Amino acid sequence: MPVERRRFIKLSALSAGAFTIPFIVSCNNKAFNPAMAQPLFLSGIFDAKTMKTTGEAYAKQYPAEDSRNKLIDLLSENSGISQATDAATVHSYYAKKTTADFEALKTVIVNGWVLAVTEARQCALFSLTQK
Repeated sequence: MPVERRRFIKLSALSAGAFTIPFIVSCNNKAFNPAMAQPLFLSGIFDAKTMKTTGEAYAKQYPAEDSRNKLIDLLSENSGISQATDAATVHSYYAKKTTADFEALKTVIVNGWVLAVTEARQCALFSLTQK
């Protein structure tokens, strides 16, 4: 049974789309190390709900950073951290970065808390990964 040319073209286009869409979607979500979304010090004093609401509040204050990919870019900038980096190394890196933020007065006030920008971004990333 011969296939009409028009039907063949439609089926080919649909097949191409079906194979392409998953790759496009995966490109929109950058891979990241989950430890990046866990500010170590705050994890000791905040429960998950507080961490999430703090992250959401930060995102409202800084709407240009209210994106999972943007936060991953900002947090991973010059860090050398990859998906495969162990959690202890990730936490150590961000603990040092947080201390450096406080020393350089790179802080923000979110929900009444004075946070290092790095901590606030980690909370924002945490909140976006919990949806």
